[in-house]
Amino acid sequence: MHKAFTEERDAKIVNMAKNNSQEIFENSLFKDVFLDRVIDKYTKDATAYQRLIGADDSYFKTVYAFYSCGCL
Repeated sequence: MHKAFTEERDAKIVNMAKNNSQEIFENSLFKDVFLDRVIDKYTKDATAYQRLIGADDSYFKTVYAFYSCGCL
């Protein structure tokens, strides 16, 4: 989640933060943006984990081999 807001900055969010009070930004403007990003990240992560532990173990074996060899 942290990466979604720090490394993937959205000009619209930055503009809303700069041009509104902190209270308005936190209590109304940012809530929908935050919820949308949370749902998006959850969906993407859930899909990735389903693929990793799904019925086809070839993807799991590939990922495991990559991590176990210290290739990161």
